[in-house]
Amino acid sequence: MPPAEPPDIWLTMDHDATQDGVHGIYRRMQQDFWNAGAAGKRSGLRTGAAGKDSHSVPLIAAGNRPFHGQNPPGLLDAAFNHVTLAVPGKLLRPVHDRATTPVGAHHTRAHDHPA
Repeated sequence: MPPAEPPDIWLTMDHDATQDGVHGIYRRMQQDFWNAGAAGKRSGLRTGAAGKDSHSVPLIAAGNRPFHGQNPPGLLDAAFNHVTLAVPGKLLRPVHDRATTPVGAHHTRAHDHPA
């Protein structure tokens, strides 16, 4: 299959502007989509975070609310590539997918390591 042609125009979607999921997003954007098609343009979809990173993305919370640090960011997503458990006095232990590793609350501490 040949690669897809790049879009001629980008349509920026707001997944928090509707409670109806993909159907609600389509309803809100359908006129722009069909107008672009009628003009012979290929549309691409993106969010307000397109082309940005965690330092430059607009800092709004989920639901398009003001972000105050106690609510989840609206345009950021996260994933862990790996988790390592550090227990004082012991070697670092990797934590594997779906593993259960019992530790006491006094042994846990978050570390920020570069990828």
